[in-house]
Amino acid sequence: METIIITPGNERQSNLVKLMLKEMRIHFTSHIEDNEIGISDAEMETIDRLYHIRGIEISEEVPTDFHRAISVDEAKGRVQKGLRKIFKEKREGENI
Repeated sequence: METIIITPGNERQSNLVKLMLKEMRIHFTSHIEDNEIGISDAEMETIDRLYHIRGIEISEEVPTDFHRAISVDEAKGRVQKGLRKIFKEKREGENI
C-alpha cells in the first residue's frame, strides 16, 4: 500500500480530498493525525494512468517521497469540477 501525504489547511480541505478519492471510487484508509491516506498499488497505478491519459505532469521539483502529492487547491478544483459535471448530468436527466 502506498501513501499519499496531504497537508490540508483545515478539516474542510481534508474532507475535499477524501471526497475526491471516494468520487473516483478509490478505496483508502485515512490517518487523521498525520494527514496520510493509504491507497493500494493497483489504485495508484490507475491514478498514474489517468494522469498519463490527461497529460498531467508531476513536477520534478517536488521531493521524491511526495511525487504523487497534489495541492489542496488543485484537489478542491478537481472536486468542484467533478461535482459540477455530476449536477449537470443530473439536471439534464431530469429534463428529459
